[in-house]
Amino acid sequence: MKIIHIIIGLNRGGAETSLKNLVLNAPPSFDEVMIISLTNLGVIGNELEKHGFTVKCLGLKSLFSLLPVFFKLLKILIKVNPDVVQTWMYHSDLIGGLAAKLIGCKKILWGVRCTDIPIGSGTSFYVMKVCSYLSFSIPNKIICVAESARKTHIDFGYDPKKMLVVPNGVDLKVFEFKNSSRPFAQNSMVVGCLGRFHKDKGQDILLDAANKLLSDGFDIHFAFAGNGCSGNNDELTSLIDHRISKKSFTFFGELEDAPEFLNTLDVFCMPSRTEGFPNCLAEAMAIGLPCIANNVGDVTTLGSNVIMINYSNDSKGLYDCLVEMILMSTKGRSRLGKAAHLRVKSVFSINKMVSRFNEIYKS
Repeated sequence: MKIIHIIIGLNRGGAETSLKNLVLNAPPSFDEVMIISLTNLGVIGNELEKHGFTVKCLGLKSLFSLLPVFFKLLKILIKVNPDVVQTWMYHSDLIGGLAAKLIGCKKILWGVRCTDIPIGSGTSFYVMKVCSYLSFSIPNKIICVAESARKTHIDFGYDPKKMLVVPNGVDLKVFEFKNSSRPFAQNSMVVGCLGRFHKDKGQDILLDAANKLLSDGFDIHFAFAGNGCSGNNDELTSLIDHRISKKSFTFFGELEDAPEFLNTLDVFCMPSRTEGFPNCLAEAMAIGLPCIANNVGDVTTLGSNVIMINYSNDSKGLYDCLVEMILMSTKGRSRLGKAAHLRVKSVFSINKMVSRFNEIYKS
Protein backbone atom coordinates (compact mmCIF):
# COMPACT_ATOMS: atom_id res chain seq x y z
CA MET A 1 0.00 0.00 0.00
CA LYS A 2 1.45 3.36 -1.06
CA ILE A 3 0.63 6.18 1.37
CA ILE A 4 1.50 9.86 1.13
CA HIS A 5 1.18 12.14 4.16
CA ILE A 6 0.91 15.88 3.48
CA ILE A 7 1.47 18.38 6.27
CA ILE A 8 2.15 22.13 6.41
CA GLY A 9 5.49 21.71 8.23
CA LEU A 10 7.53 19.32 10.35
CA ASN A 11 8.67 21.28 13.37
CA ARG A 12 7.72 19.93 16.79
CA GLY A 13 3.99 19.93 17.47
CA GLY A 14 1.10 17.62 18.26
CA ALA A 15 0.16 16.78 14.67
CA GLU A 16 3.78 16.42 13.59
CA THR A 17 4.57 14.09 16.48
CA SER A 18 1.48 11.98 15.78
CA LEU A 19 2.47 11.67 12.12
CA LYS A 20 5.96 10.56 13.16
CA ASN A 21 4.59 8.01 15.63
CA LEU A 22 2.18 6.68 13.04
CA VAL A 23 4.74 6.07 10.28
CA LEU A 24 7.42 4.73 12.65
CA ASN A 25 4.98 2.13 13.95
CA ALA A 26 3.23 1.33 10.67
CA PRO A 27 2.72 -2.35 9.76
CA PRO A 28 4.78 -3.97 6.96
CA SER A 29 1.77 -3.80 4.60
CA PHE A 30 2.49 -0.06 4.27
CA ASP A 31 5.36 -0.85 1.92
CA GLU A 32 5.80 2.67 0.57
CA VAL A 33 5.33 5.75 2.74
CA MET A 34 6.25 9.30 1.74
CA ILE A 35 5.93 12.47 3.80
CA ILE A 36 5.48 15.84 2.10
CA SER A 37 6.04 19.07 4.00
CA LEU A 38 4.54 22.05 2.20
CA THR A 39 7.17 24.27 3.87
CA ASN A 40 10.47 22.99 5.25
CA LEU A 41 12.11 19.93 6.80
CA GLY A 42 11.97 20.81 10.49
CA VAL A 43 13.11 18.71 13.44
CA ILE A 44 10.55 15.95 12.86
CA GLY A 45 11.37 15.75 9.15
CA ASN A 46 15.04 15.34 9.99
CA GLU A 47 14.20 12.50 12.39
CA LEU A 48 12.07 10.76 9.76
CA GLU A 49 14.85 10.98 7.18
CA LYS A 50 17.25 9.38 9.66
CA HIS A 51 14.79 6.49 9.93
CA GLY A 52 14.90 6.03 6.17
CA PHE A 53 11.67 7.72 5.12
CA THR A 54 11.41 9.85 2.01
CA VAL A 55 10.56 13.42 3.01
CA LYS A 56 9.86 16.03 0.33
CA CYS A 57 9.89 19.75 1.20
CA LEU A 58 8.12 22.09 -1.22
CA GLY A 59 9.24 25.45 0.17
CA LEU A 60 5.91 27.23 0.67
CA LYS A 61 6.72 30.67 2.10
CA SER A 62 3.83 32.95 1.17
CA LEU A 63 0.71 33.25 -0.94
CA PHE A 64 2.93 34.10 -3.92
CA SER A 65 4.67 30.70 -3.78
CA LEU A 66 1.41 28.78 -3.48
CA LEU A 67 0.90 28.08 -7.19
CA PRO A 68 4.40 26.68 -7.89
CA VAL A 69 4.17 24.59 -4.72
CA PHE A 70 0.81 23.23 -5.83
CA PHE A 71 2.25 22.16 -9.18
CA LYS A 72 5.24 20.54 -7.45
CA LEU A 73 2.79 18.61 -5.32
CA LEU A 74 0.76 17.51 -8.35
CA LYS A 75 3.92 16.28 -10.06
CA ILE A 76 4.90 14.15 -7.05
CA LEU A 77 1.41 12.69 -6.68
CA ILE A 78 1.21 11.79 -10.37
CA LYS A 79 4.61 10.08 -10.22
CA VAL A 80 3.92 8.08 -7.03
CA ASN A 81 0.22 7.36 -7.75
CA PRO A 82 -0.57 6.70 -4.08
CA ASP A 83 -3.32 4.40 -2.79
CA VAL A 84 -3.98 6.78 0.14
CA VAL A 85 -3.35 10.48 0.64
CA GLN A 86 -3.66 11.62 4.24
CA THR A 87 -3.49 15.34 5.00
CA TRP A 88 -2.89 16.98 8.40
CA MET A 89 -4.51 20.30 9.43
CA TYR A 90 -6.49 22.91 7.49
CA HIS A 91 -3.95 24.23 4.94
CA SER A 92 -2.78 20.73 4.09
CA ASP A 93 -6.39 19.51 3.89
CA LEU A 94 -7.18 22.18 1.33
CA ILE A 95 -4.00 22.12 -0.78
CA GLY A 96 -3.30 18.40 -0.48
CA GLY A 97 -6.93 17.43 -0.83
CA LEU A 98 -7.40 19.42 -4.04
CA ALA A 99 -4.20 18.01 -5.55
CA ALA A 100 -5.11 14.42 -4.64
CA LYS A 101 -8.60 14.87 -6.09
CA LEU A 102 -7.18 16.25 -9.34
CA ILE A 103 -4.97 13.20 -9.91
CA GLY A 104 -7.88 10.86 -9.21
CA CYS A 105 -6.79 9.42 -5.86
CA LYS A 106 -9.57 7.19 -4.52
CA LYS A 107 -8.73 7.43 -0.81
CA ILE A 108 -8.31 10.94 0.59
CA LEU A 109 -8.26 11.44 4.35
CA TRP A 110 -8.35 14.85 6.00
CA GLY A 111 -7.09 15.59 9.50
CA VAL A 112 -8.75 17.93 12.03
CA ARG A 113 -6.41 18.60 14.91
CA CYS A 114 -7.96 21.43 16.95
CA THR A 115 -11.23 21.98 18.79
CA ASP A 116 -11.88 25.70 18.69
CA ILE A 117 -12.54 27.60 15.47
CA PRO A 118 -9.32 29.55 14.69
CA ILE A 119 -10.75 33.06 14.65
CA GLY A 120 -8.04 35.72 14.56
CA SER A 121 -5.22 33.34 13.56
CA GLY A 122 -4.21 34.58 10.12
CA THR A 123 -5.71 32.76 7.16
CA SER A 124 -6.62 29.62 9.13
CA PHE A 125 -10.23 30.66 9.68
CA TYR A 126 -10.83 31.31 5.97
CA VAL A 127 -9.06 28.11 4.92
CA MET A 128 -11.16 26.15 7.39
CA LYS A 129 -14.32 27.83 6.06
CA VAL A 130 -13.47 26.72 2.52
CA CYS A 131 -12.70 23.23 3.83
CA SER A 132 -16.13 23.01 5.44
CA TYR A 133 -17.74 23.45 2.00
CA LEU A 134 -15.33 21.07 0.27
CA SER A 135 -15.70 18.42 2.97
CA PHE A 136 -18.75 17.08 1.13
CA SER A 137 -16.84 16.45 -2.11
CA ILE A 138 -13.08 15.93 -1.54
CA PRO A 139 -12.27 13.66 1.43
CA ASN A 140 -13.55 10.11 1.88
CA LYS A 141 -13.10 10.43 5.64
CA ILE A 142 -12.21 13.24 8.04
CA ILE A 143 -10.17 12.05 11.01
CA CYS A 144 -10.55 14.18 14.14
CA VAL A 145 -8.11 13.98 17.00
CA ALA A 146 -10.84 14.48 19.59
CA GLU A 147 -14.58 14.08 20.03
CA SER A 148 -14.79 17.76 20.97
CA ALA A 149 -13.14 18.63 17.63
CA ARG A 150 -15.61 16.45 15.74
CA LYS A 151 -18.61 18.18 17.34
CA THR A 152 -17.23 21.69 16.82
CA HIS A 153 -16.51 21.15 13.14
CA ILE A 154 -19.87 19.51 12.47
CA ASP A 155 -21.50 22.57 14.01
CA PHE A 156 -19.40 24.75 11.71
CA GLY A 157 -20.56 22.93 8.59
CA TYR A 158 -18.31 19.93 7.99
CA ASP A 159 -19.92 16.80 6.53
CA PRO A 160 -20.99 14.84 9.65
CA LYS A 161 -21.15 11.50 7.80
CA LYS A 162 -17.41 11.53 7.16
CA MET A 163 -16.18 12.49 10.63
CA LEU A 164 -14.26 9.87 12.65
CA VAL A 165 -12.35 10.21 15.90
CA VAL A 166 -8.90 8.67 16.32
CA PRO A 167 -7.17 9.92 19.49
CA ASN A 168 -3.41 10.31 19.57
CA GLY A 169 -1.39 7.43 20.94
CA VAL A 170 1.47 7.58 23.43
CA ASP A 171 4.63 5.53 22.98
CA LEU A 172 4.83 3.80 26.36
CA LYS A 173 8.40 2.69 25.68
CA VAL A 174 9.47 6.34 25.46
CA PHE A 175 7.20 7.90 28.08
CA GLU A 176 7.92 5.68 31.06
CA PHE A 177 8.87 6.34 34.65
CA LYS A 178 12.59 6.70 35.36
CA ASN A 179 14.50 7.96 38.36
CA SER A 180 15.98 11.24 37.10
CA SER A 181 18.16 13.76 38.89
CA ARG A 182 16.71 17.23 38.77
CA PRO A 183 18.12 20.76 38.92
CA PHE A 184 15.68 21.90 41.60
CA ALA A 185 15.66 22.31 45.34
CA GLN A 186 15.26 18.69 46.41
CA ASN A 187 12.92 19.49 49.31
CA SER A 188 10.43 21.46 47.19
CA MET A 189 7.50 19.93 45.37
CA VAL A 190 8.01 20.51 41.64
CA VAL A 191 5.03 21.43 39.46
CA GLY A 192 5.72 21.45 35.74
CA CYS A 193 4.10 22.65 32.54
CA LEU A 194 5.05 21.60 28.99
CA GLY A 195 3.98 23.46 25.85
CA ARG A 196 4.99 26.22 23.45
CA PHE A 197 4.64 29.76 24.80
CA HIS A 198 1.28 30.96 23.51
CA LYS A 199 -1.90 32.39 24.97
CA ASP A 200 -3.71 29.17 24.02
CA LYS A 201 -1.36 27.20 26.28
CA GLY A 202 -2.19 29.35 29.33
CA GLN A 203 1.23 29.80 30.94
CA ASP A 204 -0.08 33.12 32.28
CA ILE A 205 -2.92 31.29 34.07
CA LEU A 206 -0.47 28.98 35.81
CA LEU A 207 1.90 31.82 36.71
CA ASP A 208 -0.98 33.79 38.25
CA ALA A 209 -1.85 30.77 40.41
CA ALA A 210 1.86 30.21 41.17
CA ASN A 211 2.32 33.78 42.40
CA LYS A 212 -0.53 33.35 44.87
CA LEU A 213 0.68 29.94 46.06
CA LEU A 214 4.20 31.22 46.71
CA SER A 215 2.94 34.37 48.43
CA ASP A 216 0.81 32.11 50.66
CA GLY A 217 3.99 30.35 51.76
CA PHE A 218 3.77 27.04 49.90
CA ASP A 219 7.19 25.48 49.23
CA ILE A 220 6.85 24.75 45.51
CA HIS A 221 9.15 25.00 42.52
CA PHE A 222 7.63 25.66 39.09
CA ALA A 223 9.22 24.36 35.88
CA PHE A 224 8.23 25.50 32.39
CA ALA A 225 9.36 23.86 29.15
CA GLY A 226 8.48 24.30 25.50
CA ASN A 227 9.31 26.56 22.59
CA GLY A 228 9.50 30.13 23.91
CA CYS A 229 9.42 29.12 27.59
CA SER A 230 12.93 30.34 28.27
CA GLY A 231 14.41 32.74 30.79
CA ASN A 232 15.11 35.34 28.12
CA ASN A 233 11.44 35.61 27.18
CA ASP A 234 10.60 38.93 28.83
CA GLU A 235 6.88 38.55 28.13
CA LEU A 236 6.87 35.31 30.10
CA THR A 237 9.16 36.28 32.98
CA SER A 238 7.35 39.61 33.46
CA LEU A 239 4.36 37.57 34.67
CA ILE A 240 6.30 36.55 37.78
CA ASP A 241 5.55 38.58 40.88
CA HIS A 242 8.95 40.17 41.50
CA ARG A 243 8.31 40.30 45.24
CA ILE A 244 8.73 36.51 45.07
CA SER A 245 12.16 34.98 44.59
CA LYS A 246 12.81 34.03 40.97
CA LYS A 247 14.58 30.97 42.34
CA SER A 248 11.15 29.35 42.55
CA PHE A 249 10.97 29.18 38.73
CA THR A 250 13.02 27.36 36.09
CA PHE A 251 12.52 27.90 32.36
CA PHE A 252 13.96 25.24 30.03
CA GLY A 253 12.86 26.44 26.59
CA GLU A 254 12.35 23.91 23.80
CA LEU A 255 13.30 20.37 24.77
CA GLU A 256 14.88 17.52 22.89
CA ASP A 257 13.99 15.06 25.65
CA ALA A 258 10.46 15.62 26.99
CA PRO A 259 10.36 12.32 28.95
CA GLU A 260 13.46 13.34 30.92
CA PHE A 261 11.83 16.67 31.83
CA LEU A 262 8.58 15.02 32.87
CA ASN A 263 10.46 12.56 35.06
CA THR A 264 11.87 15.43 37.13
CA LEU A 265 8.38 16.58 38.16
CA ASP A 266 6.16 15.71 41.12
CA VAL A 267 2.97 17.11 39.56
CA PHE A 268 2.08 17.97 35.97
CA CYS A 269 -0.18 20.93 35.23
CA MET A 270 -1.83 21.77 31.92
CA PRO A 271 -3.35 25.30 32.06
CA SER A 272 -4.39 25.49 28.38
CA ARG A 273 -7.25 27.65 27.15
CA THR A 274 -7.86 25.34 24.20
CA GLU A 275 -6.74 21.88 23.08
CA GLY A 276 -7.85 19.10 20.80
CA PHE A 277 -6.30 15.97 22.21
CA PRO A 278 -3.68 17.22 24.70
CA ASN A 279 -0.53 15.21 23.93
CA CYS A 280 1.51 16.62 26.80
CA LEU A 281 -1.14 15.60 29.33
CA ALA A 282 -1.34 12.06 27.92
CA GLU A 283 2.46 11.80 28.04
CA ALA A 284 2.60 12.97 31.66
CA MET A 285 -0.12 10.47 32.55
CA ALA A 286 1.79 7.69 30.79
CA ILE A 287 4.82 8.38 32.97
CA GLY A 288 2.60 8.10 36.03
CA LEU A 289 2.47 11.71 37.19
CA PRO A 290 -0.49 13.03 39.16
CA CYS A 291 -2.00 15.60 36.82
CA ILE A 292 -4.08 18.77 36.91
CA ALA A 293 -5.67 20.14 33.74
CA ASN A 294 -8.11 22.77 32.59
CA ASN A 295 -11.35 21.38 31.18
CA VAL A 296 -10.60 21.91 27.47
CA GLY A 297 -10.76 19.69 24.38
CA ASP A 298 -10.94 16.01 25.27
CA VAL A 299 -9.46 16.36 28.76
CA THR A 300 -12.43 14.66 30.43
CA THR A 301 -12.31 11.80 27.90
CA LEU A 302 -8.58 11.36 28.38
CA GLY A 303 -8.46 11.94 32.12
CA SER A 304 -11.78 10.33 33.04
CA ASN A 305 -11.68 10.19 36.86
CA VAL A 306 -7.91 9.74 37.20
CA ILE A 307 -6.76 13.37 36.99
CA MET A 308 -7.79 16.57 38.76
CA ILE A 309 -9.77 18.86 36.44
CA ASN A 310 -10.15 22.64 36.79
CA TYR A 311 -13.67 23.11 35.46
CA SER A 312 -13.58 26.90 35.77
CA ASN A 313 -10.45 27.12 33.55
CA ASP A 314 -9.22 30.21 35.40
CA SER A 315 -6.30 30.88 37.74
CA LYS A 316 -8.48 30.78 40.88
CA GLY A 317 -9.73 27.31 40.01
CA LEU A 318 -6.21 26.21 39.16
CA TYR A 319 -4.97 27.59 42.49
CA ASP A 320 -7.63 25.56 44.32
CA CYS A 321 -6.67 22.37 42.42
CA LEU A 322 -2.99 22.91 43.16
CA VAL A 323 -3.67 23.44 46.88
CA GLU A 324 -5.73 20.25 46.98
CA MET A 325 -2.96 18.32 45.20
CA ILE A 326 -0.24 19.76 47.47
CA LEU A 327 -2.15 18.89 50.65
CA MET A 328 -2.89 15.37 49.40
CA SER A 329 -0.80 12.59 50.94
CA THR A 330 2.14 11.15 49.01
CA LYS A 331 0.22 7.87 48.71
CA GLY A 332 -2.80 9.71 47.37
CA ARG A 333 -0.77 11.41 44.64
CA SER A 334 0.92 8.10 43.83
CA ARG A 335 -2.47 6.41 43.42
CA LEU A 336 -3.56 9.15 41.00
CA GLY A 337 -0.37 8.75 38.99
CA LYS A 338 -0.69 4.97 38.76
CA ALA A 339 -4.33 5.23 37.70
CA ALA A 340 -3.39 7.80 35.05
CA HIS A 341 -0.70 5.48 33.65
CA LEU A 342 -3.12 2.56 33.44
CA ARG A 343 -5.70 4.76 31.72
CA VAL A 344 -3.27 5.69 28.93
CA LYS A 345 -1.94 2.13 28.64
CA SER A 346 -5.40 0.61 28.24
CA VAL A 347 -7.02 3.22 25.96
CA PHE A 348 -4.48 5.61 24.42
CA SER A 349 -1.41 3.56 23.52
CA ILE A 350 0.34 4.12 20.21
CA ASN A 351 -0.54 0.58 19.13
CA LYS A 352 -4.24 1.35 19.42
CA MET A 353 -3.82 4.53 17.33
CA VAL A 354 -1.87 2.73 14.59
CA SER A 355 -4.38 -0.13 14.53
CA ARG A 356 -7.27 2.30 14.07
CA PHE A 357 -5.54 4.11 11.18
CA ASN A 358 -4.75 0.75 9.62
CA GLU A 359 -8.44 -0.19 9.71
CA ILE A 360 -9.39 3.11 8.06
CA TYR A 361 -6.77 2.76 5.31
CA LYS A 362 -8.01 -0.73 4.44
CA SER A 363 -11.72 0.04 4.63
